Amino acid sequence: MQSSTAPTSPTPPKKQSAGQNWLLRLLLGFFCLFMIAYLGIAGFTANSLTTPGHRKLPNTPQTYKTAYENITFTARIDQTRISAWFIPAQASKKAIIFVHGKGQCRACEFSGVSTQLGVALAQRGLNVLMLDLRGHGESGDGRFTFGLRERRDVEGAVDWLEKRGFKPGQLGLLGVSMGSATSIGTTADEPAIGALVADSSYADFSSILEKEFPAASGLPSFFLPPALLISTFLTGENVQNARPIDEIGKIAPRPILIIHAKDDGLIPLEHAKRLYAAAGSNAELWIIPGKKHVDTFPYDQKAYADRVAKFFEEKLAK
Repeated sequence: MQSSTAPTSPTPPKKQSAGQNWLLRLLLGFFCLFMIAYLGIAGFTANSLTTPGHRKLPNTPQTYKTAYENITFTARIDQTRISAWFIPAQASKKAIIFVHGKGQCRACEFSGVSTQLGVALAQRGLNVLMLDLRGHGESGDGRFTFGLRERRDVEGAVDWLEKRGFKPGQLGLLGVSMGSATSIGTTADEPAIGALVADSSYADFSSILEKEFPAASGLPSFFLPPALLISTFLTGENVQNARPIDEIGKIAPRPILIIHAKDDGLIPLEHAKRLYAAAGSNAELWIIPGKKHVDTFPYDQKAYADRVAKFFEEKLAK
């Protein structure tokens, strides 16, 4: 006769102790505080790194006894107000747009001697338009997008010159650093531009950002991903898309002169070589034995002005 065994009732789950619950809540609280601080610091950094400063213009063409016009026009698409100088060259049908770099202004570039370059080019027979990019100098506010939205400002300069009677093919761009990256993108997009001088440009912004982010922000690199995400929200652009290397090949067959300082510590010479390789047979590469970033015109002002003026004189439409 088999004996029956009473069914065993399931063992009730053990209740977490009050101490365990307290520890979980403490860990969750620390995690939330960490994420708030992490994202807050990243947001502050993104705001700082995308906000230009309106530097005061240190001089004007009048400083060098050269006549000029103070002008304003609007950028394409978003109508940002852009301030500029127009330095006329009598009897010339060719015009150059000078585009400065990040944190500079039309008169601040090249350690404060960019106005002298504009005057030198005008003296060599080229009309020169020198603008302040959005958020810089005397132009309207705007954030850094490292060549993506800044090209609208340059396109506005093209529109202004065309209204003054300059024809497609008679317009050239001379960009420096971020202004050079901006100019590459603008030239690729705008067929009215007949020739380009790209001085000290990066081939892609991401590689520069990854290298410079810790020094520029004072933060470890693990803050970069959320800072990039927040900067996209602030600017409306993903700055990782600032890749002149992908655009310069679209400029052909229009001529390009690529200039770079040999010992540029911010944007290594390798970037210029990559751009030159991607540009095709329409490009020239001029390596200047400068010792730092944009140490190109300052290294030998006369040689620089002579070569740039000759390039535009030969390459732009008559």
